[in-house]
Amino acid sequence: MAVVQVIPSEALHRTPGTRRLKNVTHQHPFFQKSRREQRRFQATLVLVSLLFIGAIGALLYLAGLWPLIFLVFALVLSIIAPFLDVPAMVRAGKLRYYSPFLLGEAERNSTLVLHAGTLFDSWFLFRKDMSASERKRLAMGGMIEGLINLIEDHEQADRGDLKVRTTSYILNERSAAKLGLEKRPTDAFQTLILYYNYFNLAASYSLLNRRLAFPSIKSVETFERSMAALAERRPFLENLKKSRRLAMPTGAPS
Repeated sequence: MAVVQVIPSEALHRTPGTRRLKNVTHQHPFFQKSRREQRRFQATLVLVSLLFIGAIGALLYLAGLWPLIFLVFALVLSIIAPFLDVPAMVRAGKLRYYSPFLLGEAERNSTLVLHAGTLFDSWFLFRKDMSASERKRLAMGGMIEGLINLIEDHEQADRGDLKVRTTSYILNERSAAKLGLEKRPTDAFQTLILYYNYFNLAASYSLLNRRLAFPSIKSVETFERSMAALAERRPFLENLKKSRRLAMPTGAPS
């Protein structure tokens, strides 16, 4: 999972007459399902997870290692959590999609946190027949589209003094620089969160690469730049979005 923070220097609010924010939630495959289908998927996921935990718990009990069941429970919970939390928070207005691959939390304490490449989004956006290169193109294209929408929203609100910070396994220093971001040290608290969610991160990374893969926490980097500087890259981002290299693969979900 990638985490992006947009930190304003002061609290700013939209005024009457400001352009309404673009809502792209309907483009996400999960939210194209009926509410009944969504609940059925979640119920099935929870049931399968409980059966898995029960089976592993029985084996650990027979082996005299029953205390490890708490670890198994925590790991399974970290993996299924986004499938339950993200839809609930979107419906409650606590999360908003800038693109099907980039979503943001409601602003809190003058901070807007964005998430890119979550396990929930990867599961629904990557078709089984997509190659690893197509998945990476789709992920990067979704991030670029989301950043364009983010820039547009904040330009309309005249919020160029914001700072944009991202902690990501998708971006490297070279690609981040093209987007207008500069590398910064990852703080200890964010590193701790990454370790706790490692299996969730590994599942997302494996889906992205279409094979079992374990990312190095050291490869997860933090980047930062002001919104004004990022906005200057908007023409480049729009051209990149239109380029064949990052075009949406034919038949990909939208």
